[in-house]
Amino acid sequence: MKTRDILAVISAVSLIAACGGGGKKPGRAANTSTARAPEPPEESEPEPPVAAAPKLKEWHAKAALTPVKGAKQKPALISFSQREGDDTSVESEGLEGAKPGTYWLVVHEGDSCGPNATKAGAPWPGAGDTNLRIVIEKDLTGGLEANTVRFALGGDVGVIGHVLVLHDDKKGKPGKALACGVIEEVDEP
Repeated sequence: MKTRDILAVISAVSLIAACGGGGKKPGRAANTSTARAPEPPEESEPEPPVAAAPKLKEWHAKAALTPVKGAKQKPALISFSQREGDDTSVESEGLEGAKPGTYWLVVHEGDSCGPNATKAGAPWPGAGDTNLRIVIEKDLTGGLEANTVRFALGGDVGVIGHVLVLHDDKKGKPGKALACGVIEEVDEP
């Protein structure tokens, strides 16, 4: 063989050896995968904070009803409570002792009673047709027919600051004023 041919064979063998031998070795599988760096662990998204439910506004009010001159009605206390978005709940104290019959609690547009409820003003349109009916039975039991009403206590259209008047019944409607008091906001019921 000539020197040139020998050099060509040596070059070919060197090239084959450098490339991994060119064939499979007995007992070993060919490694065809490429080495990869391990993937970093997935970062989980932080849980969004749970928003606290907004605190709903609550209003509480009371009206201390003082009898007008000549009325045989005792003083009474009417309490109101309302949570934003709900109807207003109403409770009464001191209606015991009223003679049997029908009575009406009406919100008036005035901001003071004056003598004998003369400054109470007209029924307040903001309360709508929501007059609270009170029925006292012959055995002197009874009271408010409804424990909830649909008017607002607070805000621009609320009844707080207006006058509440207890009326006798005149043919199914509010008649003569018997007691009067301003609806005042209080901290708790």
